[in-house]
Amino acid sequence: MDIPEELIQAKAQVEFGLLALPGVVGIGLGAREENGEFSDELAVRILVEDASRVPDGLPSEIAGVAVCIIERVYEPVAFPDVDRYPELRGGIRIESQARGFGTMGALVMDTATGEILGLSNFHVTGPVGTQIWQSKTPNLIASVPPILDDLVGDVLRVDFPDTPPLPLSPIRVSTTDSGVFRTNGAAAQGRGVSRAISGQGLGFPDLIPAVTATAEPAIFQTVRKRGFMTGPTNGSILGAQVVGKWMTINWSPGGGNTYLVEQVEIFGNGGVFVDGGDSGSLVLDGVGSTALGLLYGASRGGAFAPAGHFGMMSLIANVEARLGVSTVWA
Repeated sequence: MDIPEELIQAKAQVEFGLLALPGVVGIGLGAREENGEFSDELAVRILVEDASRVPDGLPSEIAGVAVCIIERVYEPVAFPDVDRYPELRGGIRIESQARGFGTMGALVMDTATGEILGLSNFHVTGPVGTQIWQSKTPNLIASVPPILDDLVGDVLRVDFPDTPPLPLSPIRVSTTDSGVFRTNGAAAQGRGVSRAISGQGLGFPDLIPAVTATAEPAIFQTVRKRGFMTGPTNGSILGAQVVGKWMTINWSPGGGNTYLVEQVEIFGNGGVFVDGGDSGSLVLDGVGSTALGLLYGASRGGAFAPAGHFGMMSLIANVEARLGVSTVWA
């Protein structure tokens, strides 16, 4: 499904005005969705908190493309888990004392220095300087040095909605919720690093041995991910698939005037695609080792779909550019 450039520009011109309407939480482009069913008709997808209370002022079309109204809200997904991996790899649990638990999507390479870093969401890692642990933080007691067995390293760079789209605008936007952290703490404890993405867990084959390419996803492309809470998921027989692109959604950690732009919406066809603890997972194409995006959030339960049947990700090209890293390295 091709999305015309003029439609992308038309959406960009009106989206923040529409998002200011009460109950509107997202707007994007992709497959028409009605009563939980998808068609191959291109539509403007407007997400609302409550489909029974749609605000006045929503258009019926933008640039000649019909609007569909969808009841759906996305939230960050971070939750505890317990496994410890002697060799770091993508898809495993990390913990930040500042933010809690989530998934390290992959080991990536700093394009300036060649240093190997861990990748996750900013809402998982916390700010620069925060210590990241795998699998858990130690009990911190005043005047007692912490045990460093599980220390991975400190957060090095982060990106999140903190830039106004126009001068003096109260709105803050970004294309990612992401962060990278050093792995020198793990190395000091004799732990190695791997390009692999974990599979079913310790002692089982990896999902992939390494990320070999990156790409921009297409509408209806099948995808998969490995998150700490749900493991490898790709939906049902038909597979999880991309159903929306160029999404702009409210970034709930920042409040009402913060937005993630250029997001991609994923439908886990027939089952849960994402659950608490999966934030930071790397999203791959359905059959190969190509990275497409960084998972940010999951849908709340709502009309026609239980919680977690939909996920939201940032484009991997934007993540790499904002953080100065490469997901493909040797």
